[in-house]
Amino acid sequence: MKKFMAFLSIVAISFFLPGFQNVSHAGVKTKAALICMNWSDFHWIRIKHGALARVEELALRGHDIDLMCLAPENYDIEKQIEMVRQAIEAKVKYIIIACTDPEDLNGVLKEASDAGIKIIYVDSPATFPASVTYATDNFSAGAEVGRYLKKTLEADGISSGIIGIINTNENSESCHQRVAGFISELKDTKFMFVSQSYSDTNSSRAKEIAKGMIENGVAAIYGVDNYATIGASAAVREASQNSRKAYCVGWDASDENVEAVEDGSLSACLIQIPWNMGIMAVSAVVEMEQGTEMKGLFSESGYLLVTENNVKLPGYYSREF
Repeated sequence: MKKFMAFLSIVAISFFLPGFQNVSHAGVKTKAALICMNWSDFHWIRIKHGALARVEELALRGHDIDLMCLAPENYDIEKQIEMVRQAIEAKVKYIIIACTDPEDLNGVLKEASDAGIKIIYVDSPATFPASVTYATDNFSAGAEVGRYLKKTLEADGISSGIIGIINTNENSESCHQRVAGFISELKDTKFMFVSQSYSDTNSSRAKEIAKGMIENGVAAIYGVDNYATIGASAAVREASQNSRKAYCVGWDASDENVEAVEDGSLSACLIQIPWNMGIMAVSAVVEMEQGTEMKGLFSESGYLLVTENNVKLPGYYSREF
């Protein structure tokens, strides 16, 4: 099975975060639905496994949570809408959802709310009000990537040049926040940015975009999601074999990105903790069943910047699915 970096120390710490408290009382019995963006991406699968692990743990404490897990095979807003209606028909009391689009699901989420269902967002919220959101603070995390790249470039005597950005698509608000945070750390430097390119979750397309950027002499490339990072780091690896130098930083703990950090074609990778998102969301179900009012809370689910200095530390590779 494939490895991934769930970071046991952060997972352990996460049990002291909001969403992990006040779940000691026995007797909660309820029904919930988890609706992710797809089952083809490791990120959403890990949210599901975190949620299911929490369901099993809570069952040992006397809680009975019937969790139905749904997702399209690929990114598909219409199918997500159908799945929300499926959850409504199943008479769930809670919908935990990662929204493919921040606006297009608002109508069906209102239908769910009107039916008395409480909404919990994981990773990617819509603009419709929810009880609670568990996600990465994408702006802050993007800023951390920007700070690291700035420090790395300056350490190598590079204080100016062009930085290319490969985003996922124009509709991803979370990715736009990653870009905004990243740029905020470099805005007072002599670095310039080319207009964003979009790879639409296609690593091959991202690689071709990155190759063009390298040919045009960029100093560095920022991959804003997993696929953009896989493609960009592959292009950097190939360029280095032809004595062309470019730096790459990016996002997400896929095997390809871990290996790219290890071989030096990816200088740093921002790792989210999707396992935590699933755990925290299910914990929130129990808390709300016990009377806690979340009132639109946003809770950071954890992240870590991985570089050559920490990628091989013991304990960084953990749960496998």
